[in-house]
Amino acid sequence: MKQLTICAVIAAALMWSNPSPSAQAPAPQAKKSPYLKLAEPWPDAETIAGRRTQAENRPLFKTSDPLSLVLTGDFKALSK
Repeated sequence: MKQLTICAVIAAALMWSNPSPSAQAPAPQAKKSPYLKLAEPWPDAETIAGRRTQAENRPLFKTSDPLSLVLTGDFKALSK
């Protein structure tokens, strides 16, 4: 009985001191290089034309109405 208690205490101590790998924080992922996009090949003419058509069909470019913009700020504080 005494050996069983000692074994249980040792097992509990080992489990408490070494948590499972899933309980630890995940390893940080390697940062993606910003230069990878520059290494990609340039899109062909059909792809560019398709993207242009999609962009021109967006609601912003469908109307010729001016886009109203209100700029507010404390410009006196900026000029100090």
